[in-house]
Amino acid sequence: MHKDNNTAMPPKFTPGRGDDGTTDLILGRVEKTNDLIAVLGALDEVNAMLGLALSFDLDETSRHEIVAVQQFIYQLSAHVAARGALETHPPLTAMLAMIDRNIASAQDQFAGDAGFIQYDGRSGPAALHVARAMCRRA
Repeated sequence: MHKDNNTAMPPKFTPGRGDDGTTDLILGRVEKTNDLIAVLGALDEVNAMLGLALSFDLDETSRHEIVAVQQFIYQLSAHVAARGALETHPPLTAMLAMIDRNIASAQDQFAGDAGFIQYDGRSGPAALHVARAMCRRA
């Protein structure tokens, strides 16, 4: 709210401190060229693409699994930003095991496929394909 007329203020997109080449993480400021920033940016991009995939027509099982992966990425990002000082719940190993089970289940659907999966032009699976490709940077 503006102090003088009680009208709503638009959200701030920057902290307003200027740009000195550093940024805040959970345990303090780091240079924007720090490898942690690149990892966090890649995780953020993947999470955003998964959010885009959810806006398309996907089956309920896929939607549930995508939301679980988004929650994992959120916790993993906090873990990275805290340089390992924050624990995740469930532990990272349990989350990775869940993702491995989901991948194995999805691969069973394509058991006869020997090559890369080619999508049929639907937007949801295409967004998931882009998210998968983006994971390689994280």
